[in-house]
Amino acid sequence: MLGVGAYFLTRAGAGAEVGAVALDLDREGNVPWVVSAEVPHGVWLEYDLAHGGTFRLEGLLRVRAPTRVLVEDTIALGPEGPPTASGWGRVEIGGRHVLQPGGRGSSAGRVRLAEVPPQPPGTALVASATIGRPVGVLVRTLRLVVTR
Repeated sequence: MLGVGAYFLTRAGAGAEVGAVALDLDREGNVPWVVSAEVPHGVWLEYDLAHGGTFRLEGLLRVRAPTRVLVEDTIALGPEGPPTASGWGRVEIGGRHVLQPGGRGSSAGRVRLAEVPPQPPGTALVASATIGRPVGVLVRTLRLVVTR
């Protein structure tokens, strides 16, 4: 049974990175890509933070095709629970949450924000995210990543 769980966790995080962008707080970051195969694509948030014992990253996620919005969701990422308002669960790869003496902490990982349904090859898509400036959090790394 453990092997089956490990397979699905690995599969959820598996896939080639088709694009990524470093996010600046309070600014929209965009990852454009052209679909090469009619398969689902994952949109992930990769983060490395120092914080005062807990953290919360909030913002907006969108995935757009030329004629419509495929995904639009509110990002509400903390150390536990779904990372988006409509999230059905949490898939995180390399998650690490450490609380140090004195109440300081650090957290890092790559968490899935959304799955983009399969689109015809040749379709141009853009994933975008805006993360607001969190209080009491030092952001060391924040990247929006698209995988297939």
